[in-house]
Amino acid sequence: MAEHPNVARIRDGYAAFAKGDFAVLNDLFAEDLVWHDAGRNQTSGDYHGRDAVYGFFGKLMEVTAGTFRADVHAVLADDEHGVALVVLTASR
Repeated sequence: MAEHPNVARIRDGYAAFAKGDFAVLNDLFAEDLVWHDAGRNQTSGDYHGRDAVYGFFGKLMEVTAGTFRADVHAVLADDEHGVALVVLTASR
């Protein structure tokens, strides 16, 4: 069975994030996206719009001194939904 094209898009998004390639992320993220970061820490909260999300990414890199990494283990997607199983690591 062939891989759904949205699986490749999700993988491309994680690869772009790892490289800091915001041109690719601009193609993948809607201008009005909402990003939810769960928990109770200095990055927790809802981020509205691309600029706010990119600011959140910058804050992640700042508080982890650039050590934040997302290791993608599996991606599942169809026409409506996408799920990535990812291990996030960082040092402080």
